[in-house]
Amino acid sequence: KRTIVADARQLEMRRCCSGRRPYTGASGTRRALALLTGFAACSGSTERVRVARASPRPAPTRPSVSSAAVAGLELRGSPALGAKALLAFERDGHCYTPSLLGPDEATPLLAELRAEHGRRRPEARAKLLEDHGPDFAKEDVPFEQLFNMWTECPAVRALVGSERLARTAAQLLGVERVRLYQDTLLLKRAGHGATHWHSDLRMAPIDTNRFITCWLALTPVLKEERGGSALVFATGSHRDCAHLFWAPFPTSPVDGARYLLKSHAPMAAGDATWHDGWVLHGAPPNRGAADRWAIAVSFFADGATTLRKDQRARMDGEDAPSYGQWLADLDFKEDSKGDLKSPRSRSSSVPNSGGGGGGG
Repeated sequence: KRTIVADARQLEMRRCCSGRRPYTGASGTRRALALLTGFAACSGSTERVRVARASPRPAPTRPSVSSAAVAGLELRGSPALGAKALLAFERDGHCYTPSLLGPDEATPLLAELRAEHGRRRPEARAKLLEDHGPDFAKEDVPFEQLFNMWTECPAVRALVGSERLARTAAQLLGVERVRLYQDTLLLKRAGHGATHWHSDLRMAPIDTNRFITCWLALTPVLKEERGGSALVFATGSHRDCAHLFWAPFPTSPVDGARYLLKSHAPMAAGDATWHDGWVLHGAPPNRGAADRWAIAVSFFADGATTLRKDQRARMDGEDAPSYGQWLADLDFKEDSKGDLKSPRSRSSSVPNSGGGGGGG
């Protein structure tokens, strides 16, 4: 199996997690893939990571992201997680970190994401039509999503490259180093329907159990009985091999008698939940008057490998727009057996159940 690295042309990224300075962007070539899996996050040291070139093709052209630090988004430090909190996460598969971002940090992040969503509205609309057809009703849509906002938005880049998120993820996973999988903007408009039950690792082409998602509220989230739509977790389901094996479909409704169903609402802007890659979770319809904005940031333990192609055939394809490019380039490198001039078709198709990697 192949250790996962990013496909980028002579690209180096700097990750600074020691607290001495914030992540300030890429040096050298600034053309990155839609997903940069080589973006390493150390739990306690400053490290320079060289990202391997895995394909003769130029990386996709994307607008440059300024390497200048974003005012108010240095995001140093991390929540204090004691042994009790870490053991609870291992047992339950989810936890809550209030005020992960302060108001002065969450506000500019939301403003930037609103602006970027507006610029990419046609893309979001096309995805809705692809998933639900031209005559869909609003309640049929669980949410709108856009992947890897860090490639376009300096504030998101500061967030996903921050010590605060990387160190917390590493602590909860019990590892020294983590790597970024993706970020996902999740917009659940007033009137949008429920997000079905799912687990994130069924959508990721990575062979690991050490996978975690931070679901960060950017607007207030009320309790369900007041119309809110926070994530609901099936506590302990990440350890329930019987359900994952015998359920007729991975998105089958969860039996409330089998698990304790837990929501961490109400949540303020800047509050976050964290969940294990295998824990089952969903969200109720947004029956409130306001749209719910959130961003999910997923990490996995350094050293993980990709799934084999026959294993990927059983995946849910919801995240394919996020990982499709770098995964195809890794396949190209392996299939060409070192001859980087060998041509190969990179088209692939995977089923899509509309789950929503990272939450919903």
